[in-house]
Amino acid sequence: MVALVGNDHVWVAARQQSRCAQQTAAPVAPERDTATLIAQLKELGHLRDVGVLSAAEFDVQKAHVLHR
Repeated sequence: MVALVGNDHVWVAARQQSRCAQQTAAPVAPERDTATLIAQLKELGHLRDVGVLSAAEFDVQKAHVLHR
């Protein structure tokens, strides 16, 4: 909010406060593509099933995919 007072310091302080509020706003998370997520999980499951990934490695990679 800008106070309409003959004082430039009030205007500058209000402007800085506005910038600070804009910078600290939480960023919007990009929407996740469900089809891509499912494909990645299926691929990880396949790699586990054929022995490329151990069960522990699968769990780590699955958590990584789900928490992006």
